[in-house]
Amino acid sequence: MNWIQIGMAKSGNSWLYRLLRGILERSGHWEGSWVQRQPLFEEARDWELSQADQAEHDVVDITPEGIFWRIASRVREPVEDVDAYLRRARLVWTHSPWCERTRSFLGRFEKKVYLCRDPRDVAISTAHFTQTPYMREHYPVPCESAEEWLDLNFEQALRDWVLHVGPYLRQRRELDIHWLFYERMKADIAGELRGLLDYLEVDLDRGQQQDLIESTRFERMRRDQPGHLREGRGGQWREVLDDRQAGKAREIAGPMMRLMGYPVERSRETLPALADGKDREEAIRQAIRTARPGIGDILRRKTRHTLHRLFSGRSGGPADQQGEDA
Repeated sequence: MNWIQIGMAKSGNSWLYRLLRGILERSGHWEGSWVQRQPLFEEARDWELSQADQAEHDVVDITPEGIFWRIASRVREPVEDVDAYLRRARLVWTHSPWCERTRSFLGRFEKKVYLCRDPRDVAISTAHFTQTPYMREHYPVPCESAEEWLDLNFEQALRDWVLHVGPYLRQRRELDIHWLFYERMKADIAGELRGLLDYLEVDLDRGQQQDLIESTRFERMRRDQPGHLREGRGGQWREVLDDRQAGKAREIAGPMMRLMGYPVERSRETLPALADGKDREEAIRQAIRTARPGIGDILRRKTRHTLHRLFSGRSGGPADQQGEDA
């Protein structure tokens, strides 16, 4: 039994990990992670990371160059023997966008789960995460506030979301990827958990399900990792984004959001869903094409970042680096 969870950073991945691990534990299938058996783990477990148990997670990067295991952004090494790795890594976590190695790697897993969240909320959550004490110390960006980061990086964050979601959505049926929406989990975690258990082919009685739900409530997880989790609510983009930013979201990510039932206007409040027939190949391709930057977009972004650094007099790590799991 081996599972992989997939999702962009700041999409609720910590919550999903604790649900999946909790299912393995309560069904008697959890045997510890691969990384816990590595000599480095005794040292890594005492590192100051953004989550208390982050060193235990079997996180991988799937790249054209190969598969890499890592501990946050402190350690990153190639997986030399993928078969041996997967014999001990029962629950793997990746943020990686689709590449030519993704299909074959996912094919090694019995179950695949993709977690999707509204791109506008993902961008806002990422912006606030860059300003946490941990990130400001270890991965500083040349921005003094979440609002400043969002102003500089919002459009790119939208493009990244479409280019991450789209290829996985295209392969959803062929690779049997179970699709979860963060917003639906917030609205009805009991119902979403039952659907997840059906997909995973695992039986937990009602008492076990309720215990799992209670142990993974946001308020409890935030007490355990206050520097990592902030609000955990959906739809915050309605209060945070100005009209220009909301318009950019419709322009860049609107086609993909519509495919998944996300409301594109402030006045609408509906839960996302993958209706039958809505993930048609050509519609997804067109949504991806809409989000790809042109030469003018790339030049404007580079110019904005260069001018920002010059006139702010600040420097820092790469503005797009998101080195921690979320």
